[in-house]
Amino acid sequence: MLVDGALPTLERAAWRIVRERFGALKGSALRAAILELSARYNTQRAGAALDEASLLPARLLFFTLADLPKASLALAELVARDALPAAPGTLLDVGAGCGAMSLGAAAFLAALARRRGAPPPPLRALALDADGAALELARQL
Repeated sequence: MLVDGALPTLERAAWRIVRERFGALKGSALRAAILELSARYNTQRAGAALDEASLLPARLLFFTLADLPKASLALAELVARDALPAAPGTLLDVGAGCGAMSLGAAAFLAALARRRGAPPPPLRALALDADGAALELARQL
């Protein structure tokens, strides 16, 4: 996938952000938060709040990084159909959380441009989410 090259850089940045905002994280606490968040994602109705500060490190370090490549699937389909605009412009990310789709799209488009020997196209992301703390993590990342 075209986003693979961006993952190590984004993962290092995510860990740095978590250390700066939340301090040292014990593996057991992160594991418990990931399990809690996974259970909530699988049992709560759409729109349920996930804005507990204790879950933010798990959202950023696990779910955001795991979801980054998902944006590339839709974009790769557009590329295959020669339907991707040359200059995508603004990306609207509704329910952005910590920014996985915006970051994944940006990484995909940058890698695609490099593959084609061109500079990355300018991309503006308008990220919307009810959870302001998650959006702040997305902005930092």
